[in-house]
Amino acid sequence: MAQNSKVHALYIVLILLLLGGLVFTNLKLKKSTETIRVTTTELTDVNNLKAELEVEYQKAMADLETAKSEKLDIEGLLSERESELEAKKKQIADLLKSGQTNQADLNKARELIKQLNAERLAFQAKIDSLTVLNEELNQVNVNLTSERDELTETVANVTAEKESLNQENTNLKSKVNKAEILTITNIKVTPIKYKSNGKEVEVKKSKTVESLKICFDMLVNRIAPAGKTEMNVRVIGPDGVTIQMGALGSGELTDATTGNSIPYTYTIQPDYQNEEKTVCSIWKQDNDFAPGRYSAEVYQKGLLIGQENFELK
Repeated sequence: MAQNSKVHALYIVLILLLLGGLVFTNLKLKKSTETIRVTTTELTDVNNLKAELEVEYQKAMADLETAKSEKLDIEGLLSERESELEAKKKQIADLLKSGQTNQADLNKARELIKQLNAERLAFQAKIDSLTVLNEELNQVNVNLTSERDELTETVANVTAEKESLNQENTNLKSKVNKAEILTITNIKVTPIKYKSNGKEVEVKKSKTVESLKICFDMLVNRIAPAGKTEMNVRVIGPDGVTIQMGALGSGELTDATTGNSIPYTYTIQPDYQNEEKTVCSIWKQDNDFAPGRYSAEVYQKGLLIGQENFELK
């Protein structure tokens, strides 16, 4: 009987141990199930956050490409924004590494993604503002270009009108100058020598000629101003060369018609007083006169106004 009691007691102990083991095993299994459930949830959150991060990043990069395509003058800003996006994406990706993420990392990753979205919206607003400003500046530039073109055309027209007026003025001055030119007639060249008493004697032979006396009559020109009028006398020798001596006032004048340079022998300044007048001048050179045919020409303001040929034997 005692033996049976011991057996019953042993059975009871074994049963209690078995029940305790079952309870412990059940508790451990429940805790493992809860851990698996939590881990699965966190993994789902990580995947969702990774997908959300990729979406926000691609949106931000699309905004950058749009800004670049609009050719806004903000290369520095775009480069800075691109660097910021890459840095923030890496920071979030580091928080979402598989197997290393806890709830605090998930919360921080969510906050950073929200910041990324807010920054994207703020950047887009800034780009929109710059786009509007750029359009306004382009319109201002178009207006300025139009005004510049109009101003250039106006300047061109004014310049053309000025040149036309200058040409008309030049033509008018030329006409006035020509109208003021005196008319001379009866040009006569007399070869002379001097007697001991100083009296002039006309001669024919070149070896006896001491001077040339050139005379002409100035006719009345009511337009010509009164006063001394400069004229250039040109004496051309038998060899076709203008007789010139610098010490005696020889020089060159400009032909008013062709602009060519013409040598002259000497200059006279007859006093014109709006009346007919005979003018005479003397050309006396240091060397002898050569025999042959000569020509005497008179110029006023670059225009030939009289000519006479003569001959020395």
